[in-house]
Amino acid sequence: MDGKLSIVVPVYNAERYLEDCILSILNQSYKNIEIILINDGSTDNSENICSGLVKKYKNIKLISTENKGVSHARNIGMKNATGKYLAFVDSDDKVEKNIYVNMIKDMKINSMPIIGYKYVDEDNKILGEKKPYDFDGIFKKQDFFIFCENFIMNSPVNKIFYLDIIKSHGLKFDEKLSLGEDLIFILSYIKYIDLFTIINETPYRYLTSNIDSLSQKYRPDLLNIQIKIIESTYKTFIDNNIDFYKYKKRFYTRSLELILQAINNTMNQNNPMTLKDKFKYNNKVIKSQGFKDLLYFSDLSQLNIFTIIGFKIGSYRFVYYTNKLINKIRWRRK
Repeated sequence: MDGKLSIVVPVYNAERYLEDCILSILNQSYKNIEIILINDGSTDNSENICSGLVKKYKNIKLISTENKGVSHARNIGMKNATGKYLAFVDSDDKVEKNIYVNMIKDMKINSMPIIGYKYVDEDNKILGEKKPYDFDGIFKKQDFFIFCENFIMNSPVNKIFYLDIIKSHGLKFDEKLSLGEDLIFILSYIKYIDLFTIINETPYRYLTSNIDSLSQKYRPDLLNIQIKIIESTYKTFIDNNIDFYKYKKRFYTRSLELILQAINNTMNQNNPMTLKDKFKYNNKVIKSQGFKDLLYFSDLSQLNIFTIIGFKIGSYRFVYYTNKLINKIRWRRK
């Protein structure tokens, strides 16, 4: 088969899922593969499972490091990969049999294939799926924002990369970020390609008990992360001489969604701030010139009138309590 595929699997306390994950990779139709397991300081039996797999299969390598997070593990994996192509799999996920042969067979020079994924529970029951687009096709780099918009661009696990592009340009995952580092890495990568090959299938099985887990976890750094994602996305337009004005309203609308995620995250019950301080923090955000620009240029059709009024007068307290009242009225009508 044309070209070795290196598959990097970061491993951290994944003893319950690890063997099934690796066996699904080994069961691939595309056989010219190497699997690089990066044990990221696991404290369970993961390292022993990895060692057992290395002894059993010649095309599996194991590198153990102290716990420094998934980005560090992926960077170590990329550094030690030797293939023509590169893919990533998370250690609690699975891949279906023809995932890589289908991605590589139509891979053009300087292109990046993108597939979709299924959300599954611990019993491998399908909870939902996300396809990359409405149909298969070849898209130019100028259309990258289409895939940022539907968030299919965010993860590295549903794509294949050229390893020489990564190594020759020194591309790495940002180890300082706890979220968004995947998208920022991918945005830096697409500077060096010309096309996206969209395969409208979902052969990657992503284990999750809650698709919307971001809304359940408090992240004190989320606002800064979202701003960095917005800046990196805009920089992609500029660096690649892509017509920003074609996507201007859509860019601002998506950027507003990201900032609203951070604002809502501030209200998370796990945030130790008092309610008064949460209001104060969010008021500072919505009174900023950057937020006012987002409101001005965005499509606000998905926001109710009270939310828009609250943002425009700079009162998150107004937004919070009017929406609480609206939700209460809706609940009583059910």
